[in-house]
Parts: sequence; structure tokens; C-alpha cells
Amino acid sequence: MIEAMFPTLASNLGMIHNNPDRPLGRTGNRHGGLAVSPYNVYACRDGWFAIICNNDDHWASLLRAMGREELAEDPRFATNAARVKHMAETDALVEAWAATKTRAEIFAATGEHKVPSAPVRDLHEVLASEHMQGRGMLEVIDHPSLGRITVPGSPLRYHGTPQTPATPSHSIGADNAGVYGELLGLTADEVAELKAEGAI
Repeated sequence: MIEAMFPTLASNLGMIHNNPDRPLGRTGNRHGGLAVSPYNVYACRDGWFAIICNNDDHWASLLRAMGREELAEDPRFATNAARVKHMAETDALVEAWAATKTRAEIFAATGEHKVPSAPVRDLHEVLASEHMQGRGMLEVIDHPSLGRITVPGSPLRYHGTPQTPATPSHSIGADNAGVYGELLGLTADEVAELKAEGAI
């Protein structure tokens, strides 16, 4: 799992290689090198929304979506470098706008102006993802004690090898007969004696 996630550090690794003496601490949902703004997750009326402006064109588009085109000329926000210097103020502007909108409203506004953005989904929404289910990454199974649940599969795929379907684990002791009898060669009387002694 760690290996599958490691490539998400690509930007941070590039910054460390180019400037090995610069310490990079935790940045929360902001850009890993604090070099892009706005680049964050913002609270809205019905959850959270991620907005990332990788360049000044994205910022100009976001200002149009927010109805704040006048800020394009404000020296604090005119360039990405300026927005990085005024990151708290930049985030405050986006936060104030997002707080008045639902995720659907932000998605519509940013989509219309081609701003890289996405609603942050809760776990129930993630488990209901048709895309993830269609790819076989999520599978609905019948669990003996939990009922019908959605479980993750493996992100690893091998060409020509079908995915192994998910199955619930057996309950404790369900495989005792096979383990003690077949694998260990104990007789039924010996297994019964172990049970009587409380060993199994």
C-alpha cells in the first residue's frame, strides 16, 4: 500500500532534490512545498471542496467564478508568487466564498470556468463510487455478521490474471477440523479432548 501511494510525493521529492537544505514540514491540505496558492480544501455549506490554482490563468478563472474579478489587479493576488506571500489572505478570500455555497454550486461554478477542483467525499460517498465499483476496486459482499457491506479490493492488477473475489474471513474456530484433523493428523477423540481441556 505504501508503494502504491509513494508516487503522490513526486512534487515534494522534486523540491527536495532541487533544494536539499530547505526543510519541508507538514503543510496540511496546502501545496507540499507551499509554492502554489490557492491550493487547499475549503469548508462549504454541505462539506468540503478542494480548489487548486496551478497558475495565474486558473486564478483568473476562479475570480470570475467567485465574481471577484477586481482582485486580479490587486498586487497581493496578481501573481502566484504574490499569492504565496499572502497565502492566508488568499485562502481567506476563497474560504469566505466557499462558505456560502454547496459542493454542487462550487462544482458548477468552477467547472464552468475550468478551475481544477473537486468535492471532498465522505466515506459513504466513496463506497458508493460507481467508478471504483466498475473497476473492481470496491466490491459488495454478504458478511455473516455485518450484512451487506462494501470492501476494497487490491489496486494491483496482473495482466491475464483475474481478480480474486472478496470473501469474508471465517469465524474463529470454523477451520479447526481441517487444521487439527487434516493438517496435524489428530483424531476426532484427540480434538474432542483438546476442546474438553479448553485448549481449543
